[in-house]
Amino acid sequence: MRILFILLSLISIVSCDNKFTPPDGYIELKDNSPRISTLGAIFSPPSGNKWFEKYNGESIVFVKQTDPDKISLSAAAFEKEIKEKITSKENFLNFVKSYKYDFTKNTNRYKNPASSFIIDSSIAAYCVTYKQKVDVVNDDTYKVLTIKGLICLHPVKRNYIIDVYYTSRAIPGLDHTILTQEAEDFINSLNFDANLKNE
Repeated sequence: MRILFILLSLISIVSCDNKFTPPDGYIELKDNSPRISTLGAIFSPPSGNKWFEKYNGESIVFVKQTDPDKISLSAAAFEKEIKEKITSKENFLNFVKSYKYDFTKNTNRYKNPASSFIIDSSIAAYCVTYKQKVDVVNDDTYKVLTIKGLICLHPVKRNYIIDVYYTSRAIPGLDHTILTQEAEDFINSLNFDANLKNE
């Protein structure tokens, strides 16, 4: 979950006076052409404008220019080697559930956690769509944290996963559908090189 906490920490880098300051190393996204990972995963950057991009070794992270008092929005794609041997779709589903952060472990900061994990074989044999939602408590205020993504086992190199997702933190009741749709487009764009065949 290192990448998740990188995304969450970006929120503290953005100034609180509604003036967005890109985190160090991020450049404004100008090229919306598809990205191809070293393992042949293909995805397009988030739609819309005012996204900032940074490569972090095994990952690529996007940050959206927003009003940070109301909402912060990030998206990421990364590849990771795993030690687990995946033998079935149910096995992979259980792996994803255990791999994602368990917000129930920190009841002082996280309240009302809810999550869903669903097998999705539309682009590869072993994929899971997931959504996690939780209230993040800071002193007497809180925001709603939502994490939504798609994680797949590589169709050939079965010891690697590819995970694409977005993270939003918004004030309660805020309708930010238009913003998150830009990140949804990013998730929905994930595919694999046609030369990679499912076993």
